Amino acid sequence: MPVGAAPQPAFPSQSRNDPKSPLAKSLAKAPRELKYPLNIEELDHWMVFKVNHPVFRRKDDFQKKNSIRLIYLPMPMNLGTQYSHDYNTEGLGIAGIAGAAASAAGVTGGITSIIDQASNITKKDLQAVTQYYGLQAGTDAAMAAGAALGGIPGAIAGAAVGQAVKGAMAGAGIAQNPYMAVMYSQPQFREYSFSWRLVSKSRRETQAIEDIIHAFKFHAAPGVNSKNKHFFDYPEQFDMDFHHAKHLFNPAPCICKTVQVNYHAEGQPLYHAFGADEKSPVSVQLDLSFQEVSIVTKDSILKSNR
Repeated sequence: MPVGAAPQPAFPSQSRNDPKSPLAKSLAKAPRELKYPLNIEELDHWMVFKVNHPVFRRKDDFQKKNSIRLIYLPMPMNLGTQYSHDYNTEGLGIAGIAGAAASAAGVTGGITSIIDQASNITKKDLQAVTQYYGLQAGTDAAMAAGAALGGIPGAIAGAAVGQAVKGAMAGAGIAQNPYMAVMYSQPQFREYSFSWRLVSKSRRETQAIEDIIHAFKFHAAPGVNSKNKHFFDYPEQFDMDFHHAKHLFNPAPCICKTVQVNYHAEGQPLYHAFGADEKSPVSVQLDLSFQEVSIVTKDSILKSNR
């Protein structure tokens, strides 16, 4: 990953025919701050995107003062988050039930002790569980019979016994209880989608909108590694802050997955005419999607209001 200064984009407004405009002057040296509308400081509800060098699995917020760029936009019409988790449904079988029982009995010493305890489950333990739960060890017994013989003959014998047990159970109208359980897997990475309709009322706002779109496209894209063109440099990461955030949530650092722009946001081509040869869209739809680079845990919720 790059550790030096990130390459800076050449903003479209830097090459305008009107280099004396206030915005062009402020953008003359690849500006640190971009904003729409130009008087966003007068709005009560806004958000800022802090653009930063990529940090693998970054959990903590980036500091505004150290950010590569700050992009200010109004709060989107829709703002929400989700907390999703993955679970698996699995058949534990007799051995799994025995392991769960051993752990629930009070294993101390952490994860290593639990694993050691499970690996030390004896045949006697399995027999005790089998006697308690009944016929559910039928196919397990078949596997044990094959293992006792060993090798190819053991595999054949085990398969034959297993089929016989299955046939006998089917004939009796009973089926083995797999002891299904819901097993926690992992939290999902949170994702966000924001949308703005950016309407230009002047040349300066047109330039501001164009520069903001350019900045998102630039920082969401990878770079070609300067030392080896066969590799990419990671794109920058984005950290979001909300004005009046006390009763909201705090997004973790994200990568930008999608930048989608519709230059005919009103469903028809509407353009400002700034001259005989220069026209610019009046209304632009900007849609951005982000994904956090760290998972949400109890600890991050308590410490960082994730």
